[in-house]
Amino acid sequence: MRLIGEASGREIRFVALTPAQAREEWKDACPPAVIEWFLQFGDYLNDAEVPISTDVEKVTGRPGRTFTQWAADHADDFR
Repeated sequence: MRLIGEASGREIRFVALTPAQAREEWKDACPPAVIEWFLQFGDYLNDAEVPISTDVEKVTGRPGRTFTQWAADHADDFR
């Protein structure tokens, strides 16, 4: 969220849900096993550095972008 806020020149507030709040919020949209997977995957991503895949360039013919680059390119969408 910080990167989108910086790119758009706006303060964006992010309020994290506790796991219990997320389970309650998502219970009608997802099976319990999927919710648990989302929660575990989210924990992993918070601690992971995700490299830019060369697969993007193989498929699109253009190199992949960082999230910072994507946010800058789409800043107007958030204004």
